[in-house]
Amino acid sequence: MDALTKGGGRATEVERSGSTARLNAAARRLKKSGAPQRVLQVPQKDMGAAVTAMRKAGIGGTVKNMGGTKHWRVRPLKK
Repeated sequence: MDALTKGGGRATEVERSGSTARLNAAARRLKKSGAPQRVLQVPQKDMGAAVTAMRKAGIGGTVKNMGGTKHWRVRPLKK
């Protein structure tokens, strides 16, 4: 985990590689954090793959590009 706010409310994970395996691992780390707000920050070209990784991990949150100019909300899939 790259950052966790002082109160534990927001967990941020930065993954620059774009590798599917690493994105999946980052999403699992966010899930394990237990924070109610989860942010996965990736290069803009990898935002689609990051959304897929978060859905695969079964978590909701936000996917942001590295500059913070774009963000996509991810809702967890209902089971």
